[in-house]
Parts: sequence; C-alpha cells; structure tokens
Amino acid sequence: MDRWDEEDDFDEQNLGNSPWNQGGKDLMIFLVDATNFEGASLALKCAHSTLRTLIWKSSMDLFGLVLYGLDPDSDQNKLSGTKILLPLNPAEPDNILQLEEEIESGSAYPTGKVLLNDAFWQCQSMFDDVSGKVGSKRILLFTDKEAPLDEERKRLLKKAEDFNNTDISVDLIPLKSDFDMKPFFADFLVRANNEASSEDLSLTSPDDLMKIVRRKIHRKRKLGSIYLDFGGGLRPKVSFYNFIGRSNKPPRVYLSKDTNTEVAISRKYMNPDNGQELNSALDINKYQEYGGRKVVFTPDEVKMITKMGISSEKSGLRILGFRPLSSLKWSHFVRSGTFIYPEEEEVVGSLKVMSSLLIKCLEKEEETREDGAQEIPPGFHLAYLPFSDDLRNVPTRLDCNKSRVLPEQLEAGKKVIHKLRLKNYNSEAFANPELQAHYCLVESLALNRDDVEDFVDTTLPPQDVIQKKLEVVSKEFNEAVYPDGYDPDAKPPPPSKRKDIQGKDKPDDAKKAKTDLEVLDMDSSIRGKSVEKLTVDVLKNFLVAKGVTISHKRKADLVRLVYEYHSQS
Repeated sequence: MDRWDEEDDFDEQNLGNSPWNQGGKDLMIFLVDATNFEGASLALKCAHSTLRTLIWKSSMDLFGLVLYGLDPDSDQNKLSGTKILLPLNPAEPDNILQLEEEIESGSAYPTGKVLLNDAFWQCQSMFDDVSGKVGSKRILLFTDKEAPLDEERKRLLKKAEDFNNTDISVDLIPLKSDFDMKPFFADFLVRANNEASSEDLSLTSPDDLMKIVRRKIHRKRKLGSIYLDFGGGLRPKVSFYNFIGRSNKPPRVYLSKDTNTEVAISRKYMNPDNGQELNSALDINKYQEYGGRKVVFTPDEVKMITKMGISSEKSGLRILGFRPLSSLKWSHFVRSGTFIYPEEEEVVGSLKVMSSLLIKCLEKEEETREDGAQEIPPGFHLAYLPFSDDLRNVPTRLDCNKSRVLPEQLEAGKKVIHKLRLKNYNSEAFANPELQAHYCLVESLALNRDDVEDFVDTTLPPQDVIQKKLEVVSKEFNEAVYPDGYDPDAKPPPPSKRKDIQGKDKPDDAKKAKTDLEVLDMDSSIRGKSVEKLTVDVLKNFLVAKGVTISHKRKADLVRLVYEYHSQS
C-alpha cells in the first residue's frame, strides 16, 4: 500500500488517458523543387540545420527529404521525377553526414518535368507507411514556381482536399524574393489547411529563409483541450499550449556493456506474502493519514477525487468571476503558465465567444512585426496560482542605514547605465553556453569528428566595445564617487599602534591588572598565614609596589618583610 503524498509521477499517469494530454510523434517531410539549383542548395542547408535541432529536441519524431522535378530517366530509383533523399525516419547522425556530402558535392541535379502532384503522392505514401500513434503530419514545400502546370491544377486542388481530410498540413517556403501566391497557392493552402497564410514570406537574404523554416518547424502541438463553463449552457472549448521553457541537458541513459544499446528499466511490485507480481494500476491502494488513522483509497476512487466526481463530458474549468489584472502579483508565480486558444473545429462558436471575451477584457491591440508574425497572439494566458496557505508576507522595505548619494554621483551613474544599454535587445540572440558546449562535444563524438566545433559565448560582455563607450563617462563616475588617488586593488594599511594624549605609548594595561590581582591575593595569604607558599617573584613584586627595599634578600627575609609591612599598615 502506497502513501498518498504529492507524487509527481501520479499526475502524469492519470493524465495519460485524459483530454488534457494528447501526444504522438510528429511527421515532417521537406519537399524540395530541384529545378532551381541555388534554391535547392539553400533548402538542403535548412534541412541540415533542422536535423541537428530534431536530434536533440525531438528524437522520436520522424523527418524525411524528397526532391522533385528531376529527370526520371537519369536514375531508376526515381518515380515520375521524384527522389527520396532521406526516408521518413528519426533524426540520426548518418542522415546529417549524408546531407553534408550532398551539400558539399555542389553538383546540379538533372531536371525534367515538374510534376507536383506526383511528389505529393509520394509524401502521402510515406505518411501511410508509418505505424503507431501520430501527432501531426506536415509537408514543407520549397519551390520558386508560383503556379503548377495547367494539366495539374485540378488534380492538385483535389489533392489539397485530400490533405485536409487526412489531417496533412502543407506549408509553403518560397525560394525567391518576389514570390506571388495569388496565381495558385493562396487557394491551395486554404483548401489544404482551412486557413490562409497570414505571414509575409518575402525573402531578402538566405538568412530569411532559415528564419521562416524555424518558424514553420516549431512544434505547435497542443497539450490538450478543455471546456470553459461560463454557466447557462455556454461552454466553449479551448486548446492549451506550453510557453517557452528552460532548456536542459538531455537526461543520461544506461547502456549495455556488451551491445552499447540503451537498457530499458522496468519496475515490478511484488506481494510480500505470496511473491506474486502486482498490477500497480489495479492492485495497489493509496492511503492518507487523518486523525491518526489511515484512510484507504482504491485507484478508481483516486481518479474520481482528481476529477471531483465529474465525467469527462462535463469536466472543464468553471469561470467563477472576473478580477482586475492588478490583483495578479509577481510573487504569486508557481510555474510557467499555458496559452489557451479557442477550438472552433470541435465546438462551433468557441472562436466568437473567446474573441468577444477578449475584446471586453483587454480591448485587444494586436501588433505585428515586419516579418508578419504576431507579437501578441489573440488568446488568453492561463496562470497557475498558489493555494492560500502557500502565501506569506514578504517584507518590501528593510530598515537599514542607507548611504546618501549626492546628485552629481547619481547623474554620473545614470550616464554609465545609459551607455551600457543594449539596443534592440533580443533574448533569442544569446545561447546557453553550457548547452552549446555540451551539444558540440556530443555532436563531434556522434559524427566521428576529431575536432570539436568552436562556439562563441554570446553571454560574455564585449570588453573592447564597453571600454570604448565608457572612455569618458567612466572617468566622470570615478571622480564623482571615489576620492582622489583611490586604488580598488590596493591593500589596506596595517592598523597603527594606539597612543595616549601626549603621543607616548600607553602603559601595559595587562601588566597593571596583573599587579592589582597579586595585591589582592597577598592580603588573603597574610590573613591565612600562607605567605610562605608564594613564589619569590610574587613577593618581590608586592614589596616593590609598596616601596620596600628588597636588594639581596632571600625568601625568608622577603616573607618577614611582607608580614612587617602588613602589621605596620
């Protein structure tokens, strides 16, 4: 029997069959028009960069590369001018090496009649051969042809409807700057994806092509969907997505010493009474201690508790009311939130409800960048709030003595900060140096390379640029804040010896205190008739302090002088 505490794996197991968790591997094919050699070379470089990304972030997803527009008579493996350069398989080091050889060869492909419909058929057959649960199927089309052959137009529009029915999405990546979608692809993409492309796909440099590909291949997999219950039967459905999170090193795996293959770790629960294997999902109950007693729950009862006894058809988030945005504090942060978006395909009217709610709550002011991507997506952020007992009062002001800053010092500091500000700051421009070093090392091992690819640590400040910018303002700041001749690297001087008012050394306080203590001990020794037990030095010190001459005296004479002095006083 397990104790029912806060277990991380418990929630993940119960989310496996819920509408909150919808997974599966993603399938993606790069379909490249080989008639344009320069454009095809750029597409192969994009595929190479994509493979290097997928091998780290999406090792279970499948990637393929297909060329079309080739001469069917030049190679017996080609079908209607189509060649599968990379089959639909998980990203592997061999695929990266194969693409590098293809790019370095630099030879143009023998081209022929461009039959886009046959190329789409080839991609569709590759999707059909994949077994197992599939999350999404996508085709990225690289071409500089604004329209297909007239004989293929009707068949391609019919193929777009087939893609829509089989949940295959198509994205267009133009290979020229003045690409016009109106002749054909505007209508084709609407039929294939049920939506028109709102992005500006114009190219001005090869870097723009890579930016578009990165946006297209970015995983927009929804984590699940849920109803929002506003009451009165108003229940729109929304899907939710994760925000950008922190990237960590891949977890380590255990490998077999003999075969160097990954070892599968399994856990089994055994009955201590009869040694039989237990089913953790059915045979093991959980308990919670309450009032000194163990309250036992079966797995079915635990599931009902997590769902609060509500069936999956009626489950959802019930909207209790509305509060101003100012009530959301930074100190209430628990974990990264999610983004919810209306699911119009499953519940008709969800888009209108959420759009109307968004306008009333925020008076949406949508902004777009120059590349056409949305700066603020038209949806809602779902923030996770802490429980009331998790909140505590954090002091906002500390009672401490603050150094007073002069106005000229404050102005000098403002000038330094203004000079060090980064213009057009973009967090994506700074890569994690620890991850980059790890990736470069593992990549060199996987590709059997002797030299590790050098990387630039973009998080380090450019010292030469900073020194040039702060050439004048840094001197002004130092003159305003620090005294003349201040050296931050200089060692502090040793402490000087304390002197009295006349500038002479003070007497030895410890010696004086010792003499006073000996006088007190002498009085007690005289009363106790135990002066003979004291040492010669103690007797001499006592007599000298009282002004008695002790030259050339033995101990017996010193004892006699002590008693005589005490009797006379």
